[in-house]
Amino acid sequence: MTARYLYAIAALLLLAACGGGGGSSTGMTGTPSTPGTGTPDTPSQPPFGTSVPADADEVLESAAPSLYALVPASKVWFGSAALSAGPDVTDLGLTFDGSRATVTVDRGNAGSVVLDTSDTYLDEGHTVSVFYGDTGSGRTARNRYVYSRTGNSATIGRLVIDWSNSDPSDYIAGGYWLHAGPGSTDWEAGAYVVGPELSLSNPPSLPVSGTAVYEGDAGGVYSFQGAFADQLDDAGLAVRGDFTSEASLRADFGSGTIEGCIGCSYGLIDGIGQLELGAVSFDRANGTFHGSNVTLSTTIVQVTGSSGKWAGQFSNIPDSSGAPRLAAGTFDARASASDGSTVALVGAFGAGRTR
Repeated sequence: MTARYLYAIAALLLLAACGGGGGSSTGMTGTPSTPGTGTPDTPSQPPFGTSVPADADEVLESAAPSLYALVPASKVWFGSAALSAGPDVTDLGLTFDGSRATVTVDRGNAGSVVLDTSDTYLDEGHTVSVFYGDTGSGRTARNRYVYSRTGNSATIGRLVIDWSNSDPSDYIAGGYWLHAGPGSTDWEAGAYVVGPELSLSNPPSLPVSGTAVYEGDAGGVYSFQGAFADQLDDAGLAVRGDFTSEASLRADFGSGTIEGCIGCSYGLIDGIGQLELGAVSFDRANGTFHGSNVTLSTTIVQVTGSSGKWAGQFSNIPDSSGAPRLAAGTFDARASASDGSTVALVGAFGAGRTR
């Protein structure tokens, strides 16, 4: 997103708080389901009519109100991990040739959403891994924002690609998408992490005892509406945009649980707020986990209600101790403040084991 989006998010959180490729999902809200079982949307004119958004800013402007309706109904899908507020995800693919990365989100009869770094409109770059830690990880990452359009569809998204400097087959990507087209009854939003080490056809072998701490990055897209949104707009500040923060998780292999927080070390956005990921049990057979206990909190304003979900997977690559080297996934959340303002967000996280 543009810089002004990023500047506005800190102000956003002053008044609000709130509490994601191959695998399986049921089509039930927030629960996993079997690929291909989703019912596609009834074909229609896209929600923007015949006037396709001209750029990424216009997409975000058009799509933002839909987050409030779609986020509560979003669905989790595993195998890498995806969370979709729209048609069911049926497959998730990633290709990377060392330069160009392409993520393909298959949605059954609803078609595919493609995020391709050849469509980059903003490259913020990275020099160190965002999934596996800081300098010395032996990995590199790039942070790309993409936008594409046809005569009757528009897509924007974020694609963070992270790869090993010594092994070109060792790569992973994460980000989000906003999309609408001729088969869409509304804008859709989704978040994803995808890579070979998150394949359910090759599940991880998990320890039966001990603990592990995972640290890395998180990010996504948000939209704010209500009384404070009007104030932000009057001040010339964005009420919707992209955010980036840090993620930390703790797995207890003895009890079979994992919990975490986004923004607990330095604040979710510009030092303000935190997104708590409540403890959930993980599936020892395939390393997946999901729950509906997500809460974004702040001391700046009284929150009158919040809800959300989070989901993820352990890497099938162990570190030197035998524990998975990575935990990655997605989250969404919606909350309201005492003044009637509301916020909704969708995002993804990736965190490498640090201890």
